[in-house]
Amino acid sequence: MLRTTFVAVLTAILAGAFAATALAHAGHIHQGPPGGLPPNNPHKGLIYDGLEPIKKDGPCAHAFKLKDSDRCTHGPDPAPEGIDISIGVLPTAVIFLPPVPKVQCDGDGVSGKRVQVIYAHASDVTDRYSDYLNSIRQWAADADLIYRNSAGETSGERHIRFVHNSACVPSVVNATLTPTGDDNFTNTQNDLKALGYDLTDRKYMVFVDANVYCGIGNVKNDDSSGAGNLNNGGPSYGRTDAGCWGGSVAAHELMHNIGGVQLSAPHSSGGWHCTDEYDRECYSDSPNYPALTYPCSDPAHDKIFDCNHDDYFHTNPAGGSYLDTHWNAADSEYLVAGAQPVWGYVWANDATAASYTPNTQYQRNSTGALNTIERTGTGAYTVHFTKLGIYYGGTVDVTAYGSGSENCKVGSWGPSLSDMRVYVRCFDAAGSPVDTQFAAAFTRPTSSSQFGYVWANNPSSASYTPNSWYQFNSSGASNTVTHSSTGLYQVKFPGIGGSGGTVKVTAYGYGNEYCKATSWSSFGSDVYVNVACQTPTGVLDDAYFTATWHASIGLLGTLTDSSSERGYVWADQQSAASYTPSTSYQYNSDGLTNTITRSATGTYQVTLPGLSTTRGHPEVTAYSPSGSTTRCKIQNWGWSGGDETVNVLCFDATGAAADSRYVLTFVD
Repeated sequence: MLRTTFVAVLTAILAGAFAATALAHAGHIHQGPPGGLPPNNPHKGLIYDGLEPIKKDGPCAHAFKLKDSDRCTHGPDPAPEGIDISIGVLPTAVIFLPPVPKVQCDGDGVSGKRVQVIYAHASDVTDRYSDYLNSIRQWAADADLIYRNSAGETSGERHIRFVHNSACVPSVVNATLTPTGDDNFTNTQNDLKALGYDLTDRKYMVFVDANVYCGIGNVKNDDSSGAGNLNNGGPSYGRTDAGCWGGSVAAHELMHNIGGVQLSAPHSSGGWHCTDEYDRECYSDSPNYPALTYPCSDPAHDKIFDCNHDDYFHTNPAGGSYLDTHWNAADSEYLVAGAQPVWGYVWANDATAASYTPNTQYQRNSTGALNTIERTGTGAYTVHFTKLGIYYGGTVDVTAYGSGSENCKVGSWGPSLSDMRVYVRCFDAAGSPVDTQFAAAFTRPTSSSQFGYVWANNPSSASYTPNSWYQFNSSGASNTVTHSSTGLYQVKFPGIGGSGGTVKVTAYGYGNEYCKATSWSSFGSDVYVNVACQTPTGVLDDAYFTATWHASIGLLGTLTDSSSERGYVWADQQSAASYTPSTSYQYNSDGLTNTITRSATGTYQVTLPGLSTTRGHPEVTAYSPSGSTTRCKIQNWGWSGGDETVNVLCFDATGAAADSRYVLTFVD
């Protein structure tokens, strides 16, 4: 079945109101009689049943104590304005072939300190676990995004260390409580403890199928620095009820569980929150109801932790500062400090649509989110790789798709809030902008094997080391680029070589240049890739480009899952009717031998036996001497039996079909 005939079916039924994005930011939230409990306010989720009055000192200073327990809580958080907690949040979407949300992988997904996600319902409440499983996974990933973005403001990286499976999908436990287990926070914790969810190395992110609270979580009064802080152990619980289901409230309660905001913090509210808005943990709360200040004046910052990163969360606080000498939640062992590998690809299958979600079967995203595409002008597109906007960096590869002689390149790329935006430009043979389909991939691995890339960002420099954010080498060495003459470059990838491997080259910028590989070779463990860049008429021209070299790991530099299909060929016999490419320069993850047939001038079919998949992503680069004007693209691809086939077209500078050597790489 060829991709040209596949018709995507996508039905997205969004939840009515978006899951709660903010907690209340003003008002006398917990006020009650001295020494007593405040009155319940069910409409706002302020239920104090099962709690003891606020303590003046001790482990539960300025907090409520749970009855029959030594655990403390800051008390229920009020529902945001406009949210009626009696109305439950619907599942996020119903989507054909829904993506499975993923989170930061860490080790075996089970060992050590971790956050366990739980769906909990009372035994007299309908079990909706299967209805909400994918949504809860997505909300867990959304909570993680808040930690990731918050860390990014201090040039660091943090992710929630979830319990997850081998595919990095968060584990969601289905817990059945007693009929009164959802009545209040104390009962919920007692029931979960009885079910065995009280491990000392766990924090529990609990989505309770009830409409009692918006959110409520445990706190521990310990501002001491170091790993021995009480907040660095478990068990602790954060409960979010159905009216406020989403990532925002769950992230807020987990922050309490890992130690934010301590009473001694510079902008403490005196009730385990903060006063410097906008901030995910700030509002005027009991017992003092302090006035708020607004040093972070953008309301959008309410989705980020620690307004000025001086109260409870900073990945690299200055020596002698409060967070250097006191507990810093960014140091929690329930967070992953390392960088997260991210990747995604799309087949942009609608050349003229103003905005759309590409064919869901032929796009992927390491977070499980769906990518989208905008057309901003003739031949001008923006690919939104949803949730992949982790700092700057990574690399992009692009190949034109279809039966014409168009070619495409990457204009630029960079993060926009949580997304990675990749700008693509496409041209006809004469160099004029033209609408066309294309394939585009983005990746930023953190570790790999025999893999490297560069953004060659200084086209006229004789020799240089590309920007460290935009180059990668799996050996840890630095890649370099040498400019040998006009339009001709050599990229050195130290330490990752050996025989074989393959190359993908993509021109970069808003001009109409085209770049290709002229050769590559290994000397010892170093790989040298030679690149030529040309104008539409074939004249050598200095230009920016991206170049990726990889061996068996594949174009993305990371295995997309344990059964990832990968293959590549160097098509080195441009006139042969049918042949087996050099065994030193082809690879098939099933251990089979790839073949190539030529059916007409410039028309080829690459067969990758055993790699049949209902998704997949190919990229193609012309391989020819610097004086040749040929360029190559994908005509289509598909599967037949157990084989994957990719059809390739090559053209000269006039747009006429022309025989050419090329390199092709495929990953699913």
